[in-house]
Amino acid sequence: MQPMFGRVSSAAVHAARAAELGLEHRMLDLPGLALDVDTIVDASDA
Repeated sequence: MQPMFGRVSSAAVHAARAAELGLEHRMLDLPGLALDVDTIVDASDA
């Protein structure tokens, strides 16, 4: 699977691509740990 880091909403892109490839995946929303940083604005909002 090709990495998609740096793209807007890369977590969702990775999840969709994994599903397309039939790969099992899980996304955990853990407060204080879950953060999707794709842009400078994302980082400054963190």
